[in-house]
Amino acid sequence: MNAQSKHTPQEVVALGRSVYDASIRLRVETPENIGKLISIEVLTGDYEIGESSLETIPPLRGRHADPVVATLRIGYKAAFTRSGRLTRETPQP
Repeated sequence: MNAQSKHTPQEVVALGRSVYDASIRLRVETPENIGKLISIEVLTGDYEIGESSLETIPPLRGRHADPVVATLRIGYKAAFTRSGRLTRETPQP
C-alpha cells in the first residue's frame, strides 16, 4: 500500500491546506504568484509552484519515493472549479 492510498483525497487536501497555512503561505503569496498552482508534498512540506500540475507534480515525484501531494491555487479557496469562477481568499494579515 502506498502512502497516497492511506489518505482519502479530502484528507490530502486538508493536510495540504494545513501545511500551506502554517508554514508556506507567507513565503509564496506574492503578487507574481497569485493564481498559480502550488503542489505540496504534505508529509514533508516540500512544494513546487507553476502554471499547471503537469509542471509542479513531477519534480516532487522525483524528490520523494511515494509523495502525498495536494495541489492548491495560491490566493484562492480552490485550485479548480466546475462553474468557471474561482473565489479569492481574504488576504491574511
